[in-house]
Amino acid sequence: MAPFPLNLNLSSLYSAVVSNGNSALQAALNSSITLKEKLSNVPPDVNSVFSDVMVTVCAIMPYSYSSAFKGLPSIIAPAVNSSIAIKEQLFKAPLGADSLFSDVKNWFSHGPPSRITPAVQEAAQHSFEWFKTHREIFIVILIVLLVIVLSVAVPWLLVGIVHILGFGIMGIAKGSLAELYQAAVLGGTILEGSAFACMQSVGASGACPPGISALIILVVLGGVCSWLYYK
Repeated sequence: MAPFPLNLNLSSLYSAVVSNGNSALQAALNSSITLKEKLSNVPPDVNSVFSDVMVTVCAIMPYSYSSAFKGLPSIIAPAVNSSIAIKEQLFKAPLGADSLFSDVKNWFSHGPPSRITPAVQEAAQHSFEWFKTHREIFIVILIVLLVIVLSVAVPWLLVGIVHILGFGIMGIAKGSLAELYQAAVLGGTILEGSAFACMQSVGASGACPPGISALIILVVLGGVCSWLYYK
């Protein structure tokens, strides 16, 4: 079987190390020369070759790391000096209320708020000019929003008031104003279609009749039409 086809020039590397006088690396390369002999004269044995390579690498690595770590002080020292300088500035800085107020004022005067405020003022000015030019459209938009809000909020508010008075889902609550009114005024008799019966229905269902929303819409529209007519 032909010898393993590798030719490691370790002798020239060894002579270069000897000339530099590094004894730690010399000892590591002494063991590496035996690797060259095995690779040249012996049929390839993967396990043996791998173990010799690992021994050589492990012997040389400490030397490489030690040479690399020599440059760390020049990197760490400026960072340490910078942190010390920052610490000294923090201890020397005034912490009074006047200084804090001045910093906050400067932030509002020259920071992000100083750029936001003019933009908001400009947008408000443009909006005001648009409202003056398109007053009728603005009034129509307000009326529509008012109708939507009232048609949703008023029925919900009325249901809450009915529940507070004592008209609950399971009937009239004991000790409530509704029970007191029924006993003192109605005498225990409830007429169909009366306001008391309607509130009982609203309290049990938890919702106002659809006519309430329609009534609100009619009232709002009637008020707007009256205002436009007399204007």
